[in-house]
Amino acid sequence: MAHWHDFNPWAAEVVYLPNLEELSACLCPAEPSRQVKRWLSNHGNKLDAYILPSPTGQHSCGVRYGVDGGDYYSPHINPYIADLLLSKYRSKP
Repeated sequence: MAHWHDFNPWAAEVVYLPNLEELSACLCPAEPSRQVKRWLSNHGNKLDAYILPSPTGQHSCGVRYGVDGGDYYSPHINPYIADLLLSKYRSKP
């Protein structure tokens, strides 16, 4: 479930990740649960994890946590991992 879909300027293009831990694991493989706990402690349980695909392969990823334009994190992840996550979730509802 996407909590902030209507407020995401890239809503028509993003691929949502239902499992925030997967995105976290791409950022911090040794301690994904620690990163998720940090996000949750700052913003409760209403976080949308997503990847914004790019034709160049330089995908962006984000964690949206509110309605304001700047209410998102845009961490960098390994492009190979981003491609794997896109393949996994792109065709799912």
